Amino acid sequence: MSAKTSQLQIRVTPDEKAALKGLAAAAGLSVSEYVLRRALPSARRGLAEAVNALIAASDRDGALDSLRAQLRDLSDERFVEAVSAPLETPLTPFLLNCVAASVEHECATRRLDPPRWIERIAPLSRPHFGRDLRSLRPFLMRVSPPAFKRRRVFIEADRASP
Repeated sequence: MSAKTSQLQIRVTPDEKAALKGLAAAAGLSVSEYVLRRALPSARRGLAEAVNALIAASDRDGALDSLRAQLRDLSDERFVEAVSAPLETPLTPFLLNCVAASVEHECATRRLDPPRWIERIAPLSRPHFGRDLRSLRPFLMRVSPPAFKRRRVFIEADRASP
């Protein structure tokens, strides 16, 4: 997400201001955040929040599952809006490839062309396996969805699908 560097003022009546303050408080948001979310509902913002949760997560598998579920739950129009531009959040190569593979996998499921920014993400230099047990590696290499295989991220197929 880009930094906020500008200010916007709007004129409202005292009653409108009180109503906005009450609605924002009920939503647990500042008035500015409440107005922005209502005026500019954004699937992109939701994706950015999911990616930020992924960065901070102690349970990466759970956070990745949550990200993939969020992508799955969007309508085609909202999905395209959410993934149309490159992520602004700096990510490690591993997390960047996981997000890119999740987006690419969802595009394939929906029969949509993946966004161009995905092409610019280099696959991992070393493979990553979703399970530590070495004997599972051949299995993971076989069952991983193609988008994940291309990025050298080997996970169980049911982890990427509903």
